[in-house]
Amino acid sequence: MAHRKIWKSILAKKLICPAFKSYEADPAKIRVFDATHELTRSDGRIKMAGIGWSLRDTEVPVENHIYKGRIDDVFARENEILLVEYVSSIYPDIFKLVDAGISGAHFRFELGEDVKTAVVSRGGITEVPDFLVETIRETIESYTYIQDLGEEALIEYANPASGFCNYCSNDLCDRNRAIRNRQPALA
Repeated sequence: MAHRKIWKSILAKKLICPAFKSYEADPAKIRVFDATHELTRSDGRIKMAGIGWSLRDTEVPVENHIYKGRIDDVFARENEILLVEYVSSIYPDIFKLVDAGISGAHFRFELGEDVKTAVVSRGGITEVPDFLVETIRETIESYTYIQDLGEEALIEYANPASGFCNYCSNDLCDRNRAIRNRQPALA
């Protein structure tokens, strides 16, 4: 079965909670996100330069037969390459670490480049551990199985501990409905 490519940021959430469905984006919120993201990027580039990293590239495409997206910045220092994603929060959420890990897995295992991956937030720099990048690669390899499941089957794999139910539009999920209706979730 031919599959449509999924945005890397959505794939990150679906790897954590296969039942995740994204909302249609609100244009006003996108403008605010873009502005705070660019401010964080500017601050992050200053942080990176302060610890010896040089900006090598920006907005680098990350794409294969399953996902599409980009990595915010690529830095270099001596013989090291660091892929960086930015978040405007103080600390990155797990799905942002997974998002960055997808990029790291892409560069390492599909392009054969020895890279490190990090998320730069207002609170500092969080390196994505190698074991997480390897786990993400293995999980992506089985993602087509997940993609082929119907919506009702995906609910069995729902992960309300993921922390992003508020951003999910899956009406079949009891946890999601409870959050939107401000009711306790069904046990």
